[in-house]
Amino acid sequence: MGGRIVSFDQKIVHALFWASTASWLRISLAALSYILIARFIGPEALGIVAMTFAIVSLTRVLLGEAVTESLIQKRELEARHKDTMFWSLAIGSSLVFLLLWAAAGPIARYYGEPVVAIIMPWAMLSVVFTSLRAVPMALLRRDLKFHWIGLAETSAEVLAAIAGIGLALAGYGVWSLVALYVVRNFVAFAVTIAFAKWTPGAKAELAAFRELFGFNSAMVINTALYRLQRELPVLIAGPVLGATLTGYISAAQRLAVMLADLTVLPLAQVAMPGFSSLSTNAAILKLNKRFMTLAALIVCPAFIGLICVAPQAVPLILGAEYAPAVPVVQLQALVVLCIAGAYFNSTVLRAKGRPDLQAVATLVSVIMTAVFVYAMKDAGVLAVAVAVAMGYYFSWPVILYAVKYLTGASMTSLVEPFGRPLIAASVMAAAVLGWIAAGPIQQSPLAMMMAAIVLGALAYGAAVLVFARRAIDETITWLKAWRSETTTPRGAPADI
Repeated sequence: MGGRIVSFDQKIVHALFWASTASWLRISLAALSYILIARFIGPEALGIVAMTFAIVSLTRVLLGEAVTESLIQKRELEARHKDTMFWSLAIGSSLVFLLLWAAAGPIARYYGEPVVAIIMPWAMLSVVFTSLRAVPMALLRRDLKFHWIGLAETSAEVLAAIAGIGLALAGYGVWSLVALYVVRNFVAFAVTIAFAKWTPGAKAELAAFRELFGFNSAMVINTALYRLQRELPVLIAGPVLGATLTGYISAAQRLAVMLADLTVLPLAQVAMPGFSSLSTNAAILKLNKRFMTLAALIVCPAFIGLICVAPQAVPLILGAEYAPAVPVVQLQALVVLCIAGAYFNSTVLRAKGRPDLQAVATLVSVIMTAVFVYAMKDAGVLAVAVAVAMGYYFSWPVILYAVKYLTGASMTSLVEPFGRPLIAASVMAAAVLGWIAAGPIQQSPLAMMMAAIVLGALAYGAAVLVFARRAIDETITWLKAWRSETTTPRGAPADI
């Protein structure tokens, strides 16, 4: 039976539209909440929370969305798979909650911050709620229902912001951020499971657990390694740097991550289901190039621009007491550029059923980051930030070689989408830095930053038309796909 159906491109771009809209709204609310709370509580309190959540976030990886990737990838998904995953996560998160509650005292003594022991059990509640949400979240992602995910996360952000900012205004310090995270995860769980229209049953079985774990083991290990790498500066250098300097690292990471969430996350959310729907290397590589090109056009100006305006932006956004974090923010921007360049190639490895290769690349990066951070931990916060940036750049060549090995793609084709946007962004940076250097000394930081952003946007727009016009035209054509219709017969294989 023929008729109007939705093409593969249309499904992907429609999902991308909803994922982008939801992420921008959610991250904007989260950024506003974080910025206001950070200004109220200061870098020392921020550092204490970072010390606590450096441990908590690692357990969240082991008991969160990374574990459920196999539910998205699996062709034939049965009730026993969903039930097994849900109850495994529920039991696991409860056990880890009790374990970290008992270990809170020794962890606090390691950091030299007694408050860590007090807030650790409350922080662990966010892990329990994240675990309970993981399966319904995966089911929505599997069906590309990002509008429901967006609505659930936006609702969670609104209520979390009310709780967190309210406590910060009332002078509760570190508890304002703890409340922000716990309320966010509880509301997100409650709303997501309602939208998924799914409730756990009693069909859990050991065979299903083994079946799922065959894929999940490598995926979970890889995600845990990535999270470990992100938390290494706090875990290794935190006791030496102290709470305030750790707060600078946390603030820098958070600003970079928020900008990454606005630019890369919507693409990342759609990439895995998109790649997993394809069967040939040519189709996967073609979609990978489209994602990377779109990411490069957005990420390059965003993060190179952040490097340029950080001296004005950081004190203006977070407050004057965060001024020492400026070079750390700039180095974090370089880190995110590396992550964005490697992410979609990593997703190709997962879609091809080889997350173990991605895990090897990440392990190399983690080891090098740990070595560098340990060697430089006594040299100050800037040296630690340099060590982190060096560690991340070790994984990229390994990932590229793995994709080349699996798909036959050339190394050049895997990095080419970033080439011309980087050139255009460099032209933008020259214009912005020239303006800042020549600007009136008496000009306010806000006026200088806004003028630099406008000038940068104009310079990048002109440069990208000169150096990357073809990439712009191809990306616009792809993004318009969701408006088009196709009369392909039902049951025909989808391709790109």
